[in-house]
Amino acid sequence: MKIKDKYEFFNFNDTLNGIMTLFVLLLNNNWIYVSEMLYYSNNSVVSEIFLISFGIGVRFVCMSLILGLIAKVIVLFFEQEFEL
Repeated sequence: MKIKDKYEFFNFNDTLNGIMTLFVLLLNNNWIYVSEMLYYSNNSVVSEIFLISFGIGVRFVCMSLILGLIAKVIVLFFEQEFEL
């Protein structure tokens, strides 16, 4: 079974497949096969640049949100703890 048979729906031909592709990339699930599939469908390095920038960007945003949430919980905990 070829890679194309398994990952043929990971593309940006329509909205649903595009959302599914970005979700798979967000979860970092077999991203090397998805990037290979997109590269061979476009024959361009632009798809590789997009996938790498999307992966880095999403991880920075998610990490910022998680760290912000943790910091907020810690601040609220200590405000309640030392309240007179």
